[in-house]
Amino acid sequence: FAQDRKGKSVLLSADGTRAQHTDPIGKAKGAIAFGDCPLPLFAAGKYFEVRLEASGRSDNDGLVVGVTTKLPEGEDVASMEVADEIPSSWSFGDGMAFTVDAEKEAKTQEIEWQSKDLRFGDRVGLLISRAEEAVVYVNGAEVARGTEKVPVQ
Repeated sequence: FAQDRKGKSVLLSADGTRAQHTDPIGKAKGAIAFGDCPLPLFAAGKYFEVRLEASGRSDNDGLVVGVTTKLPEGEDVASMEVADEIPSSWSFGDGMAFTVDAEKEAKTQEIEWQSKDLRFGDRVGLLISRAEEAVVYVNGAEVARGTEKVPVQ
């Protein structure tokens, strides 16, 4: 994760490989963290994966994973509270898929996957396929698919 691109409720490890919500019950907003490099390209497309090492006790929210085509800078990142505030982004979690355009206009889509049901040790991956489809995986199994195209840049 990028040390200079994280929300106010995130603590990153010194080596940038771990992100932790600073509110033990997970209710505080601003738990956004960005990667420190472009997504790696594989045969199926661009992919990243995170592993849940701990879970808070929130009944309302869970992990949200997503991508953006333009990283926000400085103060913009610190002021963001939730993933659907990130322009030019596609994110998934809590039974919803969010697509936000460059002007911060958001489209939502209901999905079956409830990220609040994740457990310790679960692996959550996001694939942006060469066909520009976003697919969410949990422990290697597909759990959600977006309907909006995501540019593979």
